[in-house]
Formats: sequence, C-alpha cells, structure tokens
Amino acid sequence: MIWHLRFHRKALGIRIYEANIKKHKKERENYYGRGKVASPMDLSDLEAQELLNRAIWIKNRLYARKGTHNYAFQHTGNCIYHGYIADDLGDDILSVLYREKWD
Repeated sequence: MIWHLRFHRKALGIRIYEANIKKHKKERENYYGRGKVASPMDLSDLEAQELLNRAIWIKNRLYARKGTHNYAFQHTGNCIYHGYIADDLGDDILSVLYREKWD
C-alpha cells in the first residue's frame, strides 16, 4: 500500500510541505549568497501544509493567500515543497490570487 502511494503520489496530487529553515527564517529575511535575500516563512509546518494543499498553480509555481500575506511554494523534489511569504508578486499573479476565496 505505501509503495503504491509513493509511486503514484504525483499523479494523485499529493503535496508534502517541508520547511527550509536554513533559507527561510521564521521572523526575518535571511541574507545568503551574493546579495540575495530569502523571504521569511511565518506559518507553522501544519498551517503551511494546509495552505499548500489548497494552493493553486500559476505560471509553474504554487501560490496561496492567508490573512494579509501571499505565499509561494517552490518544488524541492518528488512531491516536496517549501514555502515563503511572497509579497513582491506581479499583478498577473495577484489578480488570480484575489479571485479565489482563501479564508
């Protein structure tokens, strides 16, 4: 049974949230690399998983909205995603997000 789920989880739409705590700190932006800044992730792992389950595909990435923040979920591998606050989204992505009912 478990092997069957592992084999078909992508086709079944199974998404697994895994925090990237080295890159996306909880309370602050994180500077890494040459001039790069990673946005924070302020949700608990459970909240992030619940939001990831409801996230929608826009331009090859999963996005969702909770409260006053927009979130992006980046594919890490297999069916695993990590997420972060994405407050710098373009109008094309925002217009799709605002059409959905999130809360």
